[in-house]
Amino acid sequence: SAPPRVLIVVAHPDDESCFAATVYEITHNLGGTVDQLVITNGEGGYRYSLLAESYYGVALTDEAIGRAALPEIRKRELLDAGRVLGITNHFFLDQPDLRYTQDIEEVLGKHWHPGVVLPEIERRLAAGNYDFVFTLFPSPQTHGGHKAASITALNAVQHLTGRKPVVLGCQWGQRSAAVQPQWQGFQSVQHPFRVLPQVFSTDRTVKFGYR
Repeated sequence: SAPPRVLIVVAHPDDESCFAATVYEITHNLGGTVDQLVITNGEGGYRYSLLAESYYGVALTDEAIGRAALPEIRKRELLDAGRVLGITNHFFLDQPDLRYTQDIEEVLGKHWHPGVVLPEIERRLAAGNYDFVFTLFPSPQTHGGHKAASITALNAVQHLTGRKPVVLGCQWGQRSAAVQPQWQGFQSVQHPFRVLPQVFSTDRTVKFGYR
């Protein structure tokens, strides 16, 4: 079979870290291609940038300074990470990243510019002939931006004609014999979606051996 082609659709720079091991496996060991579409510019991360202030020598936790400087910093960090992971193309929509909220309607209606994100994802999907789309699973507690990115990606896939890529949602979880992953998405009349039963899990506590 042909090597897989994957499009990552996420809200913020650094969200790609959730798929790091899988992306590396696809690009380095399976001969596949991975592209990434990032919707926002990440300016809202100024609230969480204290450790980065000494590294960059910039007062990033000052809102005005952080909003002005973080988009370029986070884009550069993402491109550096992409080179390690083997990501081929990065597409940036530079939508506003105003504030943390769990409300998908606030993000879609007040944060992002109308008529931009969905058509752009549709265009990338149509041009890329992807087998898979990676998103963050939209659980009830998920950042509203993550919810909006994933639901918009699902809508874009549904609008495609012909062969459609498989959409896989990633979610952190504690897994043990007693605790299995819970894939209960948030419920929304405006944004209904159906979760299939297939679950693929990676135990991040397993150590790598020699080679």
